[in-house]
Amino acid sequence: MKILAFLVLLFAAAESPAQVKIFGYWWENPLSYQATPQGLDSLSARKCGVCHQEIYREWHASAHAHALSDLQFQAEMKKSPEVGWLCLNCHTPLENQIERIAVSVRNRLTHQPVFRTNARFDRELHEDAVTCAVCHVRGAASGTPGSPSTHGRHLHHVPSGHCRIHRHAGVYIRYRRRVEKWAVCRAQ
Repeated sequence: MKILAFLVLLFAAAESPAQVKIFGYWWENPLSYQATPQGLDSLSARKCGVCHQEIYREWHASAHAHALSDLQFQAEMKKSPEVGWLCLNCHTPLENQIERIAVSVRNRLTHQPVFRTNARFDRELHEDAVTCAVCHVRGAASGTPGSPSTHGRHLHHVPSGHCRIHRHAGVYIRYRRRVEKWAVCRAQ
């Protein structure tokens, strides 16, 4: 009986979302696990690119696609590996993308994380960095927020705090203007 109780507890811990609360900021945790929408076999950008070829090429050349592999980012990660888990919450923002998830910290110190292995870790999705699914998949639905989905259920909204503005606010503002311009061009 004790073994069964232990296994149930272990399974629950493996599937529970990260809930680090040090200062109360959104960047302390990744976005929650996202299931693959019906009709798709993967959340990878490469799979999205099969149908959305032009958008995939645009993403592939973007800072989002290279947020993990960027040489400056990798150099910064090597300088402070004990707090790198916080960086990964933005550079690979989905829980699916993080191999070891910080579930708490010791003594409220960011450099003393307590990790659990992520049983649902997706290596291919990890390499995608800030991928299509970060903005376009929620709860096994895909699409553009507020628009009918072509892949199943309707995607109602992307949670507030989702667009992660922290140290890179200037980059975000330039990107947002580009997206707004892109959206106007696509509508015409």
